Amino acid sequence: MTTDQFWELIAESRRGVGPADRAGKLEHQCRRMKQRAGLPPKEILEYERIFGTYYFAAYRYDLWAAAYVIWSGCSD
Repeated sequence: MTTDQFWELIAESRRGVGPADRAGKLEHQCRRMKQRAGLPPKEILEYERIFGTYYFAAYRYDLWAAAYVIWSGCSD
């Protein structure tokens, strides 16, 4: 899996989401990702590597502060 394929998978999982609240969008996205569970093990591991790279890069004080201001609070 390439980085472009990773982001396409993310975009695909978000398609069709209406103006629901954040929790509803996340539940919808998780269901769509589970539908793609048929990925080969090598691609699942590569997805996890790419996800981890972005996740830890975004785990910064300044981004948490912005999220807190925007959403009046923030959690994992």
